[in-house]
Amino acid sequence: ARRIYSSCTETDYWLGEVLLKFSQYEEVIAICERVERMDINNLKIYRPWIAAMLDLGKIKEAKSLLENLKKKNPQSHRTYFYIGIVFEYKGMFDEAIECYTKAFEINPTFDWALNNWGYVLVTLGEYDNAIQKFNKVLEMNNGEFRTFLNLSIVKYLQNKEKEAREVLKRGFEGQKINRGFDKQVFITEVQEEIERINERVGKDNVKESEK
Repeated sequence: ARRIYSSCTETDYWLGEVLLKFSQYEEVIAICERVERMDINNLKIYRPWIAAMLDLGKIKEAKSLLENLKKKNPQSHRTYFYIGIVFEYKGMFDEAIECYTKAFEINPTFDWALNNWGYVLVTLGEYDNAIQKFNKVLEMNNGEFRTFLNLSIVKYLQNKEKEAREVLKRGFEGQKINRGFDKQVFITEVQEEIERINERVGKDNVKESEK
């Protein structure tokens, strides 16, 4: 795709994301530098770029990129959102929360920041605070699929299985308008997500969701 659309910065961005997963950090950096030369206003490219720098241990360079991003778009909620994703990716949760907080302050309608913020709080074991964030998201958009998933996970981790099932039921009902919705796939995703979070927080009390 890159050879066909050699001037397409979106293609390069996704190539950078893929290479990041395969630890091809130097190539990621080269691609990101190329994209910036082609499109100076591209913000998304900073996510894999900064992540690659951090994975290479180039902390000074990563911080320089962060400052450059802030200078370019100091009032862009997406600037801080992308930075927050990088910090979360690296396990720098306090810094991630700070960025998600800033993103939401700039744009109080940007529920993605709240959702990610809540997910970090789950990882830190701050379940009640996470629930507040997820409930706020649901108030804003009245049925975000991912938020129902996250909220049910918190309930399971709190050993509140009955409440978790009720949350899942609300999620199922909200998805009835989607003909492609598969209840069993949703349940499986909940179980897998709980296992991932338990691995991150060092717990092993994984609950099984309703069949």
